[in-house]
Amino acid sequence: MTEPQEEEIDETIVFSASTTVISHIHKALKSIALVSGQASLTITAEGLQFSVDDGSHACQAHLFFKRDLFSSYQFNPAVNDDEEESWFVTTRLSLASLNECLHIFAGPSGNRAATDGSAAGDFHEIRATSTCRFVYKGRGSSLIVYLREGRNLSTKCQLSTFESTGAGFDELDENSIELVKEKLVQHVILKANLLEGHFKELDDLKTEVVSFIGSSMGPQYFNIKSIGQNKNESTFSFPNDKSVLETFVILKESDNADEPTALPEPGENVIVSHSYQFESIRKCRPALELADRASIRCDHNGTMSIQCMCKVSDAEGDARRSFIDFRFRARE
Repeated sequence: MTEPQEEEIDETIVFSASTTVISHIHKALKSIALVSGQASLTITAEGLQFSVDDGSHACQAHLFFKRDLFSSYQFNPAVNDDEEESWFVTTRLSLASLNECLHIFAGPSGNRAATDGSAAGDFHEIRATSTCRFVYKGRGSSLIVYLREGRNLSTKCQLSTFESTGAGFDELDENSIELVKEKLVQHVILKANLLEGHFKELDDLKTEVVSFIGSSMGPQYFNIKSIGQNKNESTFSFPNDKSVLETFVILKESDNADEPTALPEPGENVIVSHSYQFESIRKCRPALELADRASIRCDHNGTMSIQCMCKVSDAEGDARRSFIDFRFRARE
């Protein structure tokens, strides 16, 4: 695997990175655009995080591009001239505009739109020589996206940025959906296409409320229950079989609120159930279509994370991963 190269440090800019996996970046960004057309961008030495909120704070998504997804990566937070040195820089931008910019090279099927007079809907594969470079000079400046294919075709997009109201990478403001990892009560890992297929069926059933139910002793270990129009109910059950559920863990809360959750005692059946508006849950379907595996985690408050783990291969066949983490608040 090719490690991202450190460019000669340009002390006049905060961030610069180049990549050839334009198609995946475009599809991943589009997959969180269902939540909101506005995003917070957080830049660290480890990579990029795009975060979106649905406005009601019931659904949020965080898209992580690790730095190994880029062939070169430069981060210099000191350019912002903060009084204290920071390990991250956060700004806000129009996700819709960024996606429109990337659409120039990555059409609906992840291919560059034809620019040579060919018929509409006719696309060319992105070549191995196609590159995308992001440049951000610091607070108040635009995010600049350079797109280049070969030697002859290049495009420059400038996207306005705005002062972020969020607290930044891994820091929670009053509206962030926080998953309390020490208080997890359910953790499931399964194939992403299996989960997406069930969500598609829930869509077809015009589901309004969906419940995720786990039982530590079965016989139906993991269940997704749908309540649709006219209060019609349907339940999909998953056996605790490694060919279906790669990981299945149910934890119980302690009588001491300060202690973390723990495994049930032998012979003890612990049932966990939380319900959500399906209108929010369905927004993760495009991300599941990109992923090969999905991780579902719920804490004691019913806060749920559906993390989509996406395998990315470049022109050289190197496999890397990006992560799309959807967070949901349970119905009150």
